[in-house]
Amino acid sequence: MAAVKRGIPLWVSNILVFGLLIGVVVVYFFWQIQQTRKAFLHDADTNAQLVAGVIQLNATGALYAREVTEEILQTFMINTARFVDYLESVEPFVTGELTAFAGEMRLAGIRISRDAGGFVEGPSRWTAGMQFGCEDVPRLTHWKQKHLYLLSWPAKQSAACVVIGVAAENVESLQARLGLKQLTKALAALPGIRYVRIEDIKTGSHSSSPEADVVIREKDTPPVAEARLPMDEGVLIVGLDAQRLLLSLNRLWRDFFIFSTALALFGALLSFVLYRRQSFHLAQVRAFEQQLAQEREDAALGRAAGSIAHEVRNPLNALAMGLQRLQIEGTEILPERRQLVGLMLDAVRRTNTIVTKLLHYTHLYTPRQESVQLDRIVGNVLNLYRDACAEGTIQVTENLRCREPVAGDADLLAQVVENLVKNAIEAQPAGGFLDVEIVKKETAVALVLRNGGFPLPPDQAQRIFEPYFTTKAEGTGLGISIARRIVKEHRGSMDVRCLDTDTVEISVSLPLSFSSEETKRTQPRI
Repeated sequence: MAAVKRGIPLWVSNILVFGLLIGVVVVYFFWQIQQTRKAFLHDADTNAQLVAGVIQLNATGALYAREVTEEILQTFMINTARFVDYLESVEPFVTGELTAFAGEMRLAGIRISRDAGGFVEGPSRWTAGMQFGCEDVPRLTHWKQKHLYLLSWPAKQSAACVVIGVAAENVESLQARLGLKQLTKALAALPGIRYVRIEDIKTGSHSSSPEADVVIREKDTPPVAEARLPMDEGVLIVGLDAQRLLLSLNRLWRDFFIFSTALALFGALLSFVLYRRQSFHLAQVRAFEQQLAQEREDAALGRAAGSIAHEVRNPLNALAMGLQRLQIEGTEILPERRQLVGLMLDAVRRTNTIVTKLLHYTHLYTPRQESVQLDRIVGNVLNLYRDACAEGTIQVTENLRCREPVAGDADLLAQVVENLVKNAIEAQPAGGFLDVEIVKKETAVALVLRNGGFPLPPDQAQRIFEPYFTTKAEGTGLGISIARRIVKEHRGSMDVRCLDTDTVEISVSLPLSFSSEETKRTQPRI
């Protein structure tokens, strides 16, 4: 039989395929993580630019509001200065009159510088600590320390210069509400934004196409995605909530581990199933090869046995007949010669027995399918060898109460039992025991024999079924092999196991006969 060409086992190929699938899943998973992180950073950049746009618009609006407010305030103060200059030209003011007028007009104070020198102001000393001059054009000044707006107006009629002061608290409060600090607080209170601030406020740092630099601070609690964006007022820093990103990444990790574990378990299970099926298939192939080799060996042995029977038996028969005639007719043969003739005749008989067993081993058995009482066959064989057991001090214990019939050939089964009993007796020349038991199984009957004198270790017990294997000096090693072949032809089985270092148990299982199974099926159920 040609050797079967074997490639990579199927279960190994399955492991490689599932390993490749897991590798693809790992690559896809990390790609998905990168895409999720990239999308989140893009959203953070977009949000930072939106915040920067809002701040830029607010700064522009606040600047316009301040300019409009100061323009309105300057117009009002110029008109008031003109009116004061007119009144001064009619009749010069004194401090009390200026104080009353300023209170009526809700001014912080009025100061009139005269051409002749000196000045008058009301309330008194309201300009203490302030330095100012009068220019050719009206000039509005914001004194933040004193929270005042001052207007210096060059008089046209009676005075050299008129200075008017207005309280700046309301205007400053309005500007504060429109300022960046309030806006950043309002933006930081929006959902998803942790903080908004502007650092290093400088002019001229605006980028034509600002692009946020986003960094995820996972060590913060809770985690924050910080975006830094250059703008006109400086560097805008926006802290965005990164919890959503971490939740998405955790969900991806969880799905990855669940899917990878399920894929790995399924691959391992499928590989195990394929491995078992392939091992079973290989075992079947080996068993078939062994069976085929055994059949070839038996066929070759059968041809050899036929030749031996033809070429050896005839000379053996002639020798046996000649030696028997010498024993009968050789009256003048000396006694020692007669003894030698007897020994030669025994050797011829043993040789003939070996040839006979060899023919029996190579014989193709075709057992009759009859209903046979196995307990009767065993009882008859034990009775036949009972004297031999008594002479060899072998104690026989039998349990033959199971009387279920088996399907088979009574003569061949008797040969099996005789071979096993004879082998057990010959294995114990110094005495021992033999336990024989018949046990009923589900669809079979088992004949179990236990005896001592077994010299082999447990791992070599199966060798007794090999042809020509024997532990006896004068054995042929074919008796148990012949018995096993007969049992197999009966669709039965023969097993051997060592109970201890000196005891062996041989079990012969035979199927029940048809009549027994039919009787069992037709019995009424209780």
